[in-house]
Amino acid sequence: MKILSICLTSIIIAVFVFGLACSKGDREIKPEQLQKRGDGLFYAVNEEKPYSGKVIELYQSGQKKAEINYENGAIDGAYRIWSYNGQQEAEGTYKDGKEDGQWISWHVNGQKARQGRYKDGKREGRWDFWTQDGQKFEADVIKDIDGNTYLTIKIGDQWWMAENLKVTHYRTGDAIPHVTDNNAWWNLSTGAYCRYGNDAAKAETFGNLYNWYAVDDSRNIAPAGWHMPVVLEWKKLFDHLGGLSVAGGKMKETARWSNPNTGATNECGFSALPGGYRGTNGVFGLFSSGGGSSRAGVGKRASFWSSTCSDRIGAWGFLLFHTYSGVDPGGGGGSKQCGFSVRCVRD
Repeated sequence: MKILSICLTSIIIAVFVFGLACSKGDREIKPEQLQKRGDGLFYAVNEEKPYSGKVIELYQSGQKKAEINYENGAIDGAYRIWSYNGQQEAEGTYKDGKEDGQWISWHVNGQKARQGRYKDGKREGRWDFWTQDGQKFEADVIKDIDGNTYLTIKIGDQWWMAENLKVTHYRTGDAIPHVTDNNAWWNLSTGAYCRYGNDAAKAETFGNLYNWYAVDDSRNIAPAGWHMPVVLEWKKLFDHLGGLSVAGGKMKETARWSNPNTGATNECGFSALPGGYRGTNGVFGLFSSGGGSSRAGVGKRASFWSSTCSDRIGAWGFLLFHTYSGVDPGGGGGSKQCGFSVRCVRD
């Protein structure tokens, strides 16, 4: 009996130790090993229990890009992002899948870029912004009709949204149609929006893509007190940043772009995000000019509408690429059916 008791004790201890080894803190998987299922929770591939542990994302070089903690299938705990030079880009905390607590981000030179707090996924209180040399920006937070909040930044004498629009209703309260089907998108002549790749998770970071008909709708896509920028307002921004050849780098956020993210400093605080592109045929990321999807997908291209029409079928937009430090005004011939990101400017 004594021998049996010792054996049972050993087994219990072994099981306990094994359980600790498989606990949240010791598990690490890659993003491609994680999947979101119908219940809204995340699971490791081929597992039936919601995932607890870390997800580690790497750059192609092997440098760590992101570290995300999960608890019972939801993001929970510390969330960290690094630039590919090894400098930490952002740090914050989640609770039950929503941002909660203090968040901080840094410029590529290590200078603090922004700081503020979230509560239950919503920004609260004052947020502060700094330039790369440590000078504080004027900044604010605004809200759209759906209750989404956006950081805003003063650049020169203009106020710009520092995040991509994700609203799903016009200012009147009317719904903006959500169109996922490629053929339906192709045949549109009225306003609509989509998420890149029809992936709702991408909209959380990169916002929605809108056709130009939504931008031009008299019911107004912009939050109250804000409007869609005309070409001359975009030009004023680019001129303030030194012109088209260098403005893109000064506008691009430094962590969420694919390598090499040429010239990116985000020194003006605009934080341009690479939300990708949807073509007139409804296909995501396929750009017929200059390299196809290698230049037009999420992570590689930012496409921003203006409210200025160029001709009967086209409107003006502006493009930023991960391989270029300037701004490409090639969106001037862009079809009104294309899906672009939206940034608004204050009235």
